[in-house]
Amino acid sequence: IVRQNFINESSAIPPFKIMIANEDALSEIAGFNIARGAMACGVIPSYMRNNGYTWLKRLLFRESTNLPPAINTTLHQKPIRKLLALDAISNAANMGSILRTAAAFSIDAIILSDDSCDAWYRQSVRVSMGHVISVNMLRVADWERGRANIDDGYNHTSNGLAGVLRWLRKQMNVECLAAVVDDISIKTFPPLVTLEDDQNFGGRPWCCVLGNEGHGIR
Repeated sequence: IVRQNFINESSAIPPFKIMIANEDALSEIAGFNIARGAMACGVIPSYMRNNGYTWLKRLLFRESTNLPPAINTTLHQKPIRKLLALDAISNAANMGSILRTAAAFSIDAIILSDDSCDAWYRQSVRVSMGHVISVNMLRVADWERGRANIDDGYNHTSNGLAGVLRWLRKQMNVECLAAVVDDISIKTFPPLVTLEDDQNFGGRPWCCVLGNEGHGIR
């Protein structure tokens, strides 16, 4: 038997319910054995559906993004310059650890390729230690839908994440960075750069690209 407890305060009633049940009831609800003693159910925020292009552009111009308070955090109150792009991340646990690390480094937004795993999958949410709700995310498809009927003067010749990264570089003056396992790249570029050093980037925003666990960046 599941028992509902409503937290009633004199000032306000919170917009959630706490339900107490034994482990057998929790396991039956979830469909697998529950060993952690707690579970949560809520509405998953969208990946900026239908307005990903406009939202990202406003983000880079340091304008208010008008997102719901639960996922807007304090982006409009600080310089916005740090992005993370994920190319075909396939493991949900890895996704969760990336989200947790991104929150620790105050990453302003994460761009996911369409074939990256779901950041809201339960394993990803658990490994992120809840930071999945504090980092803004959008899918490449959301960006492409938002840009479909907009003429910004940019000749869009690439699809997928590569197209977004080219747009970031050419149109938004974003420095895109990635680790490359290549002898030629060591001779061409310095092996290390300091992301916070304005002498390197002139104060420009930057985007760090992380590739698939097995194949790297495509």
